[in-house]
Amino acid sequence: MSAEAIGRTALGAAIGGLVMVTVVADRMTPPAAAIADRYSTLAAILLVATVLTVMFGSRERLGRPGRLAAVVVLMVTATTWYSARLWVHEQYFDYLVAQQKTALALGSVELSGDIVGFLRERGRHAPPRPQPATWERDEAKIFQYEQETTRLYEAAFGAPVRRTRDLFALRGLTDRDLDAFYRRPSSAFDIGVIARRLAALAHRLERT
Repeated sequence: MSAEAIGRTALGAAIGGLVMVTVVADRMTPPAAAIADRYSTLAAILLVATVLTVMFGSRERLGRPGRLAAVVVLMVTATTWYSARLWVHEQYFDYLVAQQKTALALGSVELSGDIVGFLRERGRHAPPRPQPATWERDEAKIFQYEQETTRLYEAAFGAPVRRTRDLFALRGLTDRDLDAFYRRPSSAFDIGVIARRLAALAHRLERT
């Protein structure tokens, strides 16, 4: 085998290796966009440099058809590189969107579960129902209990619930019952509605 043939074989292997790395990087989870960009660019540069070297080094032997073919190869290389780079970034964007969707759904379910757990714990300390003999005093205790429950809820869950609701709204998902209570719940019942509707929104998001 001549030195020129060996050189062409080595060059083809190098370009093939760079392309293979690009494909593998794109298929990783998450897609390694930076690696794919780097190696696809290196492959394109190497191919362009080879074509230019042949064009200027063998101008007389190539003739007009050969030079025209080289120009076509350069144009195809540029178009393919741009399309491949765009595809890699679209794949990475799709991955990020899917990750954000999953994170929102899981975070909402977890938040809903935490609120349910909070209500369960608060229920252990709930005052009894008012009795006729002590009606006013019992009602005052219930009112105080509800106030304390909503205060503790706001401190622990108010901001995360509002943020989560807004993230759902950005995706076009809203819930009438949640919107009625999420800003300022006034009782354990309202808080329970919030917990249930957050879980329902997460389920709707997973189905989209």
